Amino acid sequence: MRIQKLPRFRFVTRVFAWPTVLVAGAILNLFRLDRSAVRLFGWAANALPELRPLLLAERGMSNARLKRGKDAVRDVDEAIRLAPDNPQFLLYMAWVHEELSSASEAIAFYERAVETRSSEFNESMRQSIRSRIEALRHK
Repeated sequence: MRIQKLPRFRFVTRVFAWPTVLVAGAILNLFRLDRSAVRLFGWAANALPELRPLLLAERGMSNARLKRGKDAVRDVDEAIRLAPDNPQFLLYMAWVHEELSSASEAIAFYERAVETRSSEFNESMRQSIRSRIEALRHK
């Protein structure tokens, strides 16, 4: 009887690592442990290339809360570059600009998100984004 080899440890680690990383990052963000979240998302973005855009966007949001504007914009911009068809990253960038008190930039990214033809945004979501744009214009 021939014994089959078990899957490589690296493969198993990769399959189970990404949910753990995302949950751990969400917990760190929830408790405003943004410096730790930045380190975690940075490590994970290099270790899990298939999730790099999402992890960079999350790191960007943590950097924005830390008022590291250039780092925040760079991270989310890289996420947009790596996954140009994902309109969620336009919302991440809009939020980053809001957090950095740049309303005009935030409005521009919200408008780009609303204009996408993605099925990710239903009409209710588009209306929420339009409401956010109006609120920013009247600040």
